[in-house]
Amino acid sequence: MAEFHGDFVDFEPSWCWPKPVQSFPPVYLGGSGPLTMKHAAEWADVWYPTPPMDDPHLTEALPRFRELVAEAGRDPAGVPVGIAPGSCDAADLEAYLRNGVEQVNIALVADTPAEMLARLDELQALRIAVLGR
Repeated sequence: MAEFHGDFVDFEPSWCWPKPVQSFPPVYLGGSGPLTMKHAAEWADVWYPTPPMDDPHLTEALPRFRELVAEAGRDPAGVPVGIAPGSCDAADLEAYLRNGVEQVNIALVADTPAEMLARLDELQALRIAVLGR
């Protein structure tokens, strides 16, 4: 129910049925330190770490993250992991896929529209080569 009584507008009590669906954007929590990883495991919708120099493909970090998610009483499969490596080749993308990274955000940088389109074609070919789609 809502109502409003102001200087210029006056609404008597009114109801709205059915109620609108409440949909909120997912919370991505970035960072690869142990405290950030713990917080992401407890309440984030997506863990989005900065790739650590000593573990760029999250080979060690991702299994530990999944353990923390389970310890927090959540389904490890229900908390996706994304990463933004800046650049990525086929070997990197294959390693992310193998390690369970579900989202890879690759920077698209070009000086001209023609270069941008060429880079998009390269990224499409990379995706098809690794993912088959």
